Parts: sequence; C-alpha cells; structure tokens
Amino acid sequence: MGGESIRDLYKMVEDEFNAELIKTDAYKEACTRRRQKRELVETCLSKEEYAILQEYLDVYNEVASVEMEEAFIKGFRLANQLLVDSLR
Repeated sequence: MGGESIRDLYKMVEDEFNAELIKTDAYKEACTRRRQKRELVETCLSKEEYAILQEYLDVYNEVASVEMEEAFIKGFRLANQLLVDSLR
C-alpha cells in the first residue's frame, strides 16, 4: 500500500476514532478541565501573552498530529511487512 493510500486510511480511521472519542466520559471530563485551565490562564496573562501562548499551543498540536500520522503509517507498513513475512 503506497504512502498516500495509507495517509487516506489514517484520515478515515482518525475521523471514526474522533467521533467515538468525543462520546466518552473521560474525554468530556478532560475537556472540562482544559476549559477551566484555559479560563484561568486567560485571567493571568495579558492579551498579547495569551496570544503567544495560543500560537505555541497551536504549533505544538500541529507537531503532535504530524507525529501521530507518521507513527500510524510506519506501524501500518511494519504490520503489512510482518504479515507478508509470516506467509512465506
């Protein structure tokens, strides 16, 4: 399976995973805690400082997303190779 096909599969799996994730109690509770902390940080920082922090968090999340996608692709390729090797 080519790299782009695996990326398409990742996006499909990610969408399905996210739809299931948002229904869990653990996720809802974590989102509540995140909202509370965000509100606290907003009151502690100036608008400029908060904007810088938000930009940092956006980039941090972007990097984490790229890492997860690449890990999925590598894991998928490895699993396929192991399957092929086991059939020989």
